[in-house]
Amino acid sequence: MITLKKKNPTDTFLELGGGDAPLVRPNADVRAGPHVDFVVDFNAPLPFQDCSYEGVISQFALEHVSWPKVIPFLQEV
Repeated sequence: MITLKKKNPTDTFLELGGGDAPLVRPNADVRAGPHVDFVVDFNAPLPFQDCSYEGVISQFALEHVSWPKVIPFLQEV
């Protein structure tokens, strides 16, 4: 289990690839679903402004990233 410690109660975290069972919300994934807040293409630049979230969690996003784009994806995150 993952426990996120917030420095501030207002801190927000983004999950990438949480699918139907995200650990935190908002959740961005490549497919729409009842627990997906944003549908995004992980092979393109993410549609979020820099520093929009205090942290990002991801367990299942890299499987959707084309191998030549893995490093740029991780750099952006």
